[in-house]
Amino acid sequence: MALVDTGKKYLAQHKTPTSIESAKSQMIGTWTYAEPLDFNNDPFPYEWVKWEIREDGTMTAWHASPSDANWPEGETKKYEVITDKFSNNGERWYGIEDTNGYMVGVYENGHIVLHPRPAVTQKTVTMQRGNKNPFSK
Repeated sequence: MALVDTGKKYLAQHKTPTSIESAKSQMIGTWTYAEPLDFNNDPFPYEWVKWEIREDGTMTAWHASPSDANWPEGETKKYEVITDKFSNNGERWYGIEDTNGYMVGVYENGHIVLHPRPAVTQKTVTMQRGNKNPFSK
């Protein structure tokens, strides 16, 4: 029975949102982007990012350099689920703007994909669900 519930939860998380409410429920949780950064090509993003999105309409965002010892103190703000359409195909997207306002996280295929705002680059990166500690000892 637990396997069936896990399967249902997985499918629900990967379903394309159809409303602000459904997008919000799919994005609740902790998300982390902590992959190696490439400053030689496209500098987006120029730091690691972790978001804790809460059901009460607040989120805490952490931004860190890979050379840091740990995540610094996060910034907590209210968020709104936003929606728009992609300019290249007209498909509707749902997402949340970062607390610093320079990027937006779009919910795509069970992940939050970070896009720069304003879009000065086409590069995107994918956050993974979960609280990660990528810092070396």
